[in-house]
Amino acid sequence: MKIVQHDKTYSWLQYPVSLDFQGAVVNAHMTVKFFGNVPINCYAVERMVATHENKPLERPMGFVKSLAWFDEIFTKDGKDVYVLEFYRYPSWLTTLHQKFDLIRGDYRIYRPHITLPEEVVATIANMRLRPWDVNLQFKELELQLGTT
Repeated sequence: MKIVQHDKTYSWLQYPVSLDFQGAVVNAHMTVKFFGNVPINCYAVERMVATHENKPLERPMGFVKSLAWFDEIFTKDGKDVYVLEFYRYPSWLTTLHQKFDLIRGDYRIYRPHITLPEEVVATIANMRLRPWDVNLQFKELELQLGTT
């Protein structure tokens, strides 16, 4: 697991992702767990993710072919957020998310998704492109560590 420090006041666990869109690579991420501003023990997180962190990298195409998504609009702070939400994904992602339930209850239900620009989400949805059609790739799990 990679640890990335930033100047925000909150932390989260994520898989960075990339996809090919109209000849360009679009970088984004899929959040596994949002911790908010709770102090995070990096060693404890590393131990908790050890059995799951590399699963997308072990069989990349097999993992991507196990996914299915739909377009969705979330509202955050009164603004629309455009996402591709996964409705089919391996159960170990839920298991990984639930390992941190005692740290912070960010959302009642785990809804794995990728936030993207509106035009990217709309085009993928309108063309009914699947994750492998856009060469969705997962990278090493990251702990985005804020200044809590």
